Amino acid sequence: MRRHRLWALGALALGVAACGVSPTSTPAETAVVPIIPTATPFGQTAGPVDGLPHWASLGLTGRLVVTLGNQGIQQVNLATGETRVAFVPPEDGWLTAADTSADGQWLALAYAPPPPEGEVQLGYTSIYLMPGDCAERPPGCNAGDLTVAVDRIEPHEAYFSPLWSPAGDYLYLAHFTPSDSETSSPFKYTLERVRVINGAPEGAPEVVLDDALWPAITADGGRMVYVYSDPDDFTNHLRLVNLGDTTQEELIGPEAFDALDAPFFSRDGTRVYFSAVGEGPGVSRAEPVARLPPWLDWLTGVGNAAAAGAERPAEHNVPSDWWVMPVAGGTPTRLTQVYDTGMFGDISPAGEHIAYISATGLYVIRSDGGDLQRLLDLAGFGTLEWIE
Repeated sequence: MRRHRLWALGALALGVAACGVSPTSTPAETAVVPIIPTATPFGQTAGPVDGLPHWASLGLTGRLVVTLGNQGIQQVNLATGETRVAFVPPEDGWLTAADTSADGQWLALAYAPPPPEGEVQLGYTSIYLMPGDCAERPPGCNAGDLTVAVDRIEPHEAYFSPLWSPAGDYLYLAHFTPSDSETSSPFKYTLERVRVINGAPEGAPEVVLDDALWPAITADGGRMVYVYSDPDDFTNHLRLVNLGDTTQEELIGPEAFDALDAPFFSRDGTRVYFSAVGEGPGVSRAEPVARLPPWLDWLTGVGNAAAAGAERPAEHNVPSDWWVMPVAGGTPTRLTQVYDTGMFGDISPAGEHIAYISATGLYVIRSDGGDLQRLLDLAGFGTLEWIE
C-alpha cells in the first residue's frame, strides 16, 4: 500500500491545535499489564480456552466495536471471544472513527475513499452511513455498502468524530476547515449536527459550538462534554454544555494537564472519564511545545502518514493516562499509570468496566481503575464503543 501523506498546511494547522510536552520528571512506576503471548489478527477469534476467552472470569457481556484506520471495523463478542469483521476499507481508503446508532440500525463513519489513480491519500474524511448488521454478513460490508451523509465541499476540510444522539435523530460531527477569520489560528473547528431520519440526512449541518472537539453525550441526551480548543493559544479545556439552552461550564482548564482528549460519561452521567497528558493538577510542567497530541494521530492517520513524506517522529507519541472527575466539579482522580498513547475508551452497559484501545493493545479495566487486563493484541490508533 502506498504511504499516506498529509497535505503540508493541514498538518501544520493540526499540529498546533493542542500542545503536549514530555513529563518533567521520571515517570512513576507503570502498571504491569498482562501480555497475550501471540497477536490476534484482525477479524479472527481471540484464542478461546475450553470454548471461552481468556478473560471469561471477568463476566463481561456485550460487544466492542473497534475501528482501526485502514484495518477497518470489527466487533468483539466479549462473552465468547469471537471477533467479526464489519468493514475493511479498499486499498488507500482511510477510516478514523465510527459510532453506532442507539437502535443499532446504522454506523456513522468518518471515512475518506481512495483517491484517483496517481494521487495520494490526504486523509480528509467525510461522514458516511453503513448498515448496522455488517458484522453479521460474512465477510462484512464493503465500500459499496456506504452512503454519504455529510460530504466535504472544500478540498482541505474534514468531518470527523461522528456521534449519534441517544434518540438517534441527530448526528453530531466535528468539522475542520482552514480559517478565513482574522484570528491568529490558521484553522477552525466547529461542532455541528445534522438531522437524520430513517438513515437519510435532512438539510445541511448546523453549527452547535465553535472551537469544539471530542463530543460525548449523556444517556438521557441532556448534556454534552467536549474539548474546547482555544484558537488564540491552542490550549484545550474540558467543558460541559446543557444541550437544552447551551449554557456551559468549564470542568478542567489548561493549567491542569498538558493536553486532554477522548472524554466519555459514566452510564448515570455523574462522572466524566478522559485521557490526559501530564501528572495532574498541582504538578509542575515544562513549557508546552507545538506538536501533534495523541488524538491527532488517529484523526489524521499519522500512524501511517507523515507530512511532506517525512518519517513519523517519536515525539508524536505523547504518553497519556485515564482520569475521572465528577460532573459536579472537583479534583480529577487518576485511574491508570501506564503512559500509553492514542487512548480511546467507552464504559460497559452496566457501568462496571471500561474498555479502551491504544497503541499497545485492547484493554479492560474496572471503572474505579482496578484490574487492568489486556484483552487482545489489536494495537493502533482508532476508536472503540461498548454496545449491548
